[in-house]
Amino acid sequence: MKVACIESDATGCKTWTISPSGSRLTGTDPNPKNLNKLVQIDPGSDAVIADLGDYYLSFYITVAR
Repeated sequence: MKVACIESDATGCKTWTISPSGSRLTGTDPNPKNLNKLVQIDPGSDAVIADLGDYYLSFYITVAR
């Protein structure tokens, strides 16, 4: 994920955006996406049990103080 300060004042940054750091585009959707992998983990050893496939993650969050 990419975090960027978009507004600041004398005390420092006061508004941030959190967005995908990837640059993948799918179809006609203009929003960039991260390609991620979904795996099943064995809770006893943290070993990967199964590869459940890939998925795209695309969202923007604005955080303000």
